[in-house]
Amino acid sequence: MVKRRYKVIFLILGILIFCFGIFYYNTKDTMCFSGHLSDAISVNKNRASYYSDNSNNLSTVVSDSLIKNEKTLLPVAWLIDLRAQKFIKDDINIICGDFVDMVNIATKEILPKYTHVVSNEVFSSLEEMFAQQKSKMEAALKDEDYLNIASHASELLHFIEELEIKEESSFCMSKHVVESLGYGAFHALDNDKLSQGKAQGLLSKFIEVEIQGLSNETLMIDRNAQYVHELGLGIVCNDVPDIPFLDEWNKFQEN
Repeated sequence: MVKRRYKVIFLILGILIFCFGIFYYNTKDTMCFSGHLSDAISVNKNRASYYSDNSNNLSTVVSDSLIKNEKTLLPVAWLIDLRAQKFIKDDINIICGDFVDMVNIATKEILPKYTHVVSNEVFSSLEEMFAQQKSKMEAALKDEDYLNIASHASELLHFIEELEIKEESSFCMSKHVVESLGYGAFHALDNDKLSQGKAQGLLSKFIEVEIQGLSNETLMIDRNAQYVHELGLGIVCNDVPDIPFLDEWNKFQEN
């Protein structure tokens, strides 16, 4: 009786593993959110030793924070990818169209553009701006107002870029998070129409996850990275892709 029970369990597990294998083979190219995070984890792991060796381990806290955050987000990303599959089968480029391939990121040896460490007062001003815009975006999300969210992302991104120029300091993680958020919110306008409203729940969840990226953890990654930039190492800035959010947003505004 016991042996038979184990045989049944192993048979069920075998079937489940087989089905999962078939599913993964057929969807691996369209699991784009989790795939992007996996690529980012790989990049950060591969480059961690270079930054660490050249910064007397000062960069370790940055690399560890990046990898930890990406791993924490993976299960949520995987579930979002699963929900996206039925829309992708209908030729709606949902979720996948919101991520830029990591293949063209800068090499790890590129020097940072800015190397100044901002004062506590300047850093606090960015914290305050983050909190204000996050609150506005969360309110807009309740109304499923993706256009407003993209607009707030544009405002926040301009604020960060102006701060970088003024202070000659880099906030590359903050910019990356805001660009990704704005890009996804802007694309949600078309994806909502293309799905005839059926993707509304998925889109809202995805943008909600993106908004949560406007966090103190994101800011602290930039804060710690600035001390590494001061040593002439481009951590974070070299390790994220360029997201053409503002290009698309500005063209939209002109029309």
